[in-house]
Amino acid sequence: MKIEHGSTGPLTFLSLNGWANRHKSLSEPIKTKEVGKKVTEDFKLKKACQDFEALFIFYLLKVMRKSIPQNGYLDGGIGRGIFQGIMDEKVAEKVSRTGQIGIWKVLYDHLSIREKDR
Repeated sequence: MKIEHGSTGPLTFLSLNGWANRHKSLSEPIKTKEVGKKVTEDFKLKKACQDFEALFIFYLLKVMRKSIPQNGYLDGGIGRGIFQGIMDEKVAEKVSRTGQIGIWKVLYDHLSIREKDR
């Protein structure tokens, strides 16, 4: 069934349903803001925990590299140190984001429980 609506074209059930949903959400702005704030805070906490784990892994890789003896035959010079630093940073970010070690998950669980208790 089509209902003609002025010059904008036909209205269908889907467009009316979308309009109703938009106006329904306008009638409950407080709940939406609270839910949005909660989601944003959870996302920020998760991101902060992942960043902390990435920083920890980066530092761990950096310290482990210092323990490897360097010989003069295959010294990469200044470029090697820069490249290894960038590579260690990217590896640390990837490991943290995939959750292979899981430090961020433990930290997130602990901090989110403390946040709920407040």
